[in-house]
Amino acid sequence: MNLKIFTALICVLYMLPLHLKAQLERDTIITKSGDKIPCTLVYRNFKVAAYYQIDSGKVIPGTTQYEKISVIKIDQSLKPYKHHFHLGFGTGIEFSGPMGIGFMYTPIKPIGVIMSAGYVEAGFGYNAGLVYRLTSRKRETWVIPYFYGTYGCNTVIKLEHSQSLSKLYYGPTFGTGIEIYPLPGRHSHITIGLGVPIRDKEVDKYIQHLKDQYNKISFNKLNPVSLSVGYKFGF
Repeated sequence: MNLKIFTALICVLYMLPLHLKAQLERDTIITKSGDKIPCTLVYRNFKVAAYYQIDSGKVIPGTTQYEKISVIKIDQSLKPYKHHFHLGFGTGIEFSGPMGIGFMYTPIKPIGVIMSAGYVEAGFGYNAGLVYRLTSRKRETWVIPYFYGTYGCNTVIKLEHSQSLSKLYYGPTFGTGIEIYPLPGRHSHITIGLGVPIRDKEVDKYIQHLKDQYNKISFNKLNPVSLSVGYKFGF
């Protein structure tokens, strides 16, 4: 694997647990001994307070006896999140081709399920996967960075004068990008992303086969990084 790609993946794997920790640990329990417990409060009565925390990327439940608690600070600035659907159009791997449609469903604010289908020179392609969005806990922002991973059509080999020799290849793609909200508070947005397709060795073998057998034929150049641009309407 390319060193730059490997370094980027390590950074993502390091950042996501930290962001998830900040998303989940919204409340604070202060004990009579002065200890502070950052957490998300789940339940409390006159005997016990139940909560969960994030430790090394794992969700860990916990309880504290009420007699040991001095203060419970609950983050009142957060509004209950309502899931949203997004449907739009665009170009690039995130939209499965030069002309495609994209769908995103966010059951919780930072995590979404993404799917797309589009027309490519050798037929129709599709992609599906997950997106992790670096959303703000307390306020709506007009730019949201995101990371995504999908599986689907990520390589197209098109021959200009021979449609029968053109091929689609499927595999994973990992990338990052930003959502731009022209009107903060609304859910429709512009997406701009960069994706790195992980191509199968069969792609290189087929390209070499074409060069050996059809040395005068021309076909499209494969780029290591794909740019995606689109617009999604929020519902």
